Amino acid sequence: MSEAPHTNTRSDEHSRRLVGQCLHIAEIYDEEISSHDADGYRIGGVNPFGHQTESGLYLEISYNMPSKLWTPWGYWRFAGTCAVDDARCERFLSRFSLRVHEQGRDIRDIRHPGAHLGYFGPVYAILDIEGDPVETPGPVHFEGVGFGENRSGQAEANQAAWARFGGPHTQLTPTGRIGYLGPGRSIPLTGTQ
Repeated sequence: MSEAPHTNTRSDEHSRRLVGQCLHIAEIYDEEISSHDADGYRIGGVNPFGHQTESGLYLEISYNMPSKLWTPWGYWRFAGTCAVDDARCERFLSRFSLRVHEQGRDIRDIRHPGAHLGYFGPVYAILDIEGDPVETPGPVHFEGVGFGENRSGQAEANQAAWARFGGPHTQLTPTGRIGYLGPGRSIPLTGTQ
């Protein structure tokens, strides 16, 4: 049985600051690595069905590239798909104070012994961004909003909160999301908390 999802109790001001820090991390990524195709991922907003933190931020590296931020609203894919050389990745990481949360590991296909699917991790707890402290990273709920009666409602609430506090997003509708709106554009949400 899945545990109940974490309820976000931080103030609006604190939440806006945390989302602003996420956006700053995306700017640093654009400066140090590449802005190529990242907007298409960013505008999708958070995925509340995985990697929801109780507090703070975590940085996921995947295939030796910065990939996602784990946030109190779910994970946010802020990076594009461009190849990253070690020097650019090191410059990017040097702009943060980090603590290893999870070591990297090879991903193997159990159906095909010996097949290598890539490399996941490491995952870092972000302690500060260019000297600006981030709230202490807390426990992570890997199933995000979990499974339960109000799973869909909680997911929509997380996505709406992310958008309300300034996170990139597509508009949420009763039947899901509408299409990509282009870089830098957002739609005001109605009926949000």
